[in-house]
Amino acid sequence: MDKKAGILIVEDELATASFIATVIKNNCENMEVAGKANSVQEALVLIERTDPDIVLLDIELGDGTAFDLLKKIENPAFITIFLTAYQGYALQAIKFSAFDYILKPFKPKELISTLEKAAKVIDSRNSNQSLPVSTLLDNLTITTKQDKKMILRTGSDIFVTKIKDILYCKADSSYTHFYFVNDDSVTVSTRLKEFENTLSDMGFIRCHNSYLVNISHIKRYRKTGQPYLLLSNEETIPVSLRNKEKVSAIFKD
Repeated sequence: MDKKAGILIVEDELATASFIATVIKNNCENMEVAGKANSVQEALVLIERTDPDIVLLDIELGDGTAFDLLKKIENPAFITIFLTAYQGYALQAIKFSAFDYILKPFKPKELISTLEKAAKVIDSRNSNQSLPVSTLLDNLTITTKQDKKMILRTGSDIFVTKIKDILYCKADSSYTHFYFVNDDSVTVSTRLKEFENTLSDMGFIRCHNSYLVNISHIKRYRKTGQPYLLLSNEETIPVSLRNKEKVSAIFKD
């Protein structure tokens, strides 16, 4: 980057906002604080005025939420990093929409690491962040787990898929291959373990060290010999011995 990345801090806890500003000033030489806001309305004004590269956004604000703020911004061009003390439905929606987040209370090194990660993609990112935002807002209103949407990022594209359209995920070293009901596939540079943590509550099961399968697409479970799962597309997925009992449990009444 030729210039310092501008960071807007949207946080209604003044001590936390000051802490963040101090950490940035003392540790992030390629970044600077463009401003601080403690409400939705103040943030809207500062976003318009400062055109930040990154917005550190607390979820709960005095006059609304982070999501109320994002609803008011058309075609946001900044990278959003959420700040939250909660791990409920909102955090789940954030994860599936591929936003970065920091859980409170956090240490300086966590903040620095997340900001440096964001700074690396500022110049290469698509300036229009409306697709992740719209996906996030949709996920906040969708109640059926398998109807929720998930964003998958590759080096050049952003893909949006419904959870129910994912057949299975396959590990490939530090990459994960996603396979869908329409025979398409997408490869992302994230380990399968990261997706297991997010998808396990969405009806997926780790049946093998290399496979994470959508339970709703399992047609049959072969238990004898070398166990395997038969999926709705007639593909077979191996079941490892260490996961056999876990897989068997989902077929019990």
